[in-house]
Amino acid sequence: ILTDGGCDRQAAVLTLGDFLVRVGALTAGVGQLPVAIVLRPLGELYVEAAEREERALAALRASWQPFDAEVYQPLDLERSTAGKLRRQVAVGLQDLLESVGLNTSDLVQ
Repeated sequence: ILTDGGCDRQAAVLTLGDFLVRVGALTAGVGQLPVAIVLRPLGELYVEAAEREERALAALRASWQPFDAEVYQPLDLERSTAGKLRRQVAVGLQDLLESVGLNTSDLVQ
């Protein structure tokens, strides 16, 4: 009898499913953020980053196998790409703020 080394596949897939639901809610929230015309391109990049991570997590949930490290490679790649997109958004926002004479600390106050 194969026991998967004591790994509970069903619990792992359920946990991934729960996490996917939370990520989906975050992605939906990002997509609903109000965006001024000047921020629309940055907002679209941010939504793309969230959607990429959500799709990769869904693919991981569908393909997950115990003790198979390769199933994480597509997720790692998408998370890296999403991180680059988020950094582009951060730089774009910083540039925009500087163009109007503000910095991020001005926004926190």
